[in-house]
Amino acid sequence: MPFPNLAAITAPCQLSSLTNPALTEIQVALSRTGYPITTIDGLYGSNTSSCWAAFCAEVTLTNPDLVTPNAVDCVLKKVDALAVIEGGPQRTQDQVIAAIIAECNALGLTLRAQHAYVVATTYWETAHTFQPVREAFYLADPDAYLRTKPYYPFYGRGYVQLTWERNYHHYGQVLQSNLAANPDEALDPAVALFVLVQGFKLGAFTGHRITDFINLSNADFVGARLCINGSDRAADIATIAQNYMKTMPA
Repeated sequence: MPFPNLAAITAPCQLSSLTNPALTEIQVALSRTGYPITTIDGLYGSNTSSCWAAFCAEVTLTNPDLVTPNAVDCVLKKVDALAVIEGGPQRTQDQVIAAIIAECNALGLTLRAQHAYVVATTYWETAHTFQPVREAFYLADPDAYLRTKPYYPFYGRGYVQLTWERNYHHYGQVLQSNLAANPDEALDPAVALFVLVQGFKLGAFTGHRITDFINLSNADFVGARLCINGSDRAADIATIAQNYMKTMPA
């Protein structure tokens, strides 16, 4: 994943002074690594500066007004580490579960209960297959059904259902792919894995983050369903998550 403008930074410089292409790369890298960049537009503003400040505070301990070669190296290494996880094998159930846990850890969701809930959601949303699926895949004529949806052809795809053109466009920017032009790319396990975990972390699906329900002081497996689909089968998925808690590695 190329970031030529960031790689060209050899001395500390003001974040606000970066060119549009360099700021775009900063926004992409921050979003890629789990920070809540709202719009990737290459413009300096409060959202970009606050996300960069959070990254500096958590990772590099450098002046948040500056972009240093060391900070650039840190964020790009995190991007590369995610790409390695996502590009690994995701053919079997065990491989997908291992990839989910690794992706969660890399994006800062490090609690075992969080891992169990994300795995349980994947089990449920993929009809127990642990493979990316299309919305309504179980119907005899899913396309006829999907054509009735206001978001067609940007219907649900993935480990969880990514829908609406704006979301395909946004994730295409983050992943530096043409996802909006080729929405079936959301069925690629690498893409599906990132969307799943980053969506849980940032509350991208419904506005609810997994950390709102599962954190150091609480593990509300029923309430966590709000991150994906209201209260639909919330108790069933909570039970699945509790079972994974008993069997997943510590």
